[in-house]
Amino acid sequence: MHDSKLSAAILAGGKSSRMGENKALIKIDNKPIIQHVFEALQEITDDIMIISNEPGIYNFLKFPVYSDVIPHKSPLAGLITALYHCENSHCFILACDMPFIAKELLRKMVQHIEPEKITTAATPERTQPLCAIYPKKVLPDARQAFHKQQYRVSRFMERFSLIKIPAVKNQLFNINTPEDLIRVLSQTGYS
Repeated sequence: MHDSKLSAAILAGGKSSRMGENKALIKIDNKPIIQHVFEALQEITDDIMIISNEPGIYNFLKFPVYSDVIPHKSPLAGLITALYHCENSHCFILACDMPFIAKELLRKMVQHIEPEKITTAATPERTQPLCAIYPKKVLPDARQAFHKQQYRVSRFMERFSLIKIPAVKNQLFNINTPEDLIRVLSQTGYS
């Protein structure tokens, strides 16, 4: 199922300081983490971009890579960049460090898109702003938040009506530290 009104962006612009190396390129099951994310998104759209300030390292994915339009290493700058380059009414924003994101969850989120609302994955504990579908029309609001130095995407998202799609916590597990990676590998049996 591909949605013609949907773009997707993988945010891969973080410093990976807690990991000590670029976490998007760490391999799980013989594939870089970002490739797991990319393949999941291919189930819902062909219009995929990567947001990174190191564009050359993702050439193997053969999709456009854009640097932040506002130089600042924050997920909000990545969201702004994705919405700026989005050619459709909505953009699915997904962090590069979620190797176990379920294709079924992504499809369910796409089925619930509404013009004025943000569709987000949610566990009982929290919503996930970096696994969410944003209407392109929130771009001016995102720029305004950025210029007011309100960089938290979760706070930005709270300004809008949300459609929360239930998710299991391990579907949204992101790998930030070497300990996270070891725990994931031991629990899943991947190498």
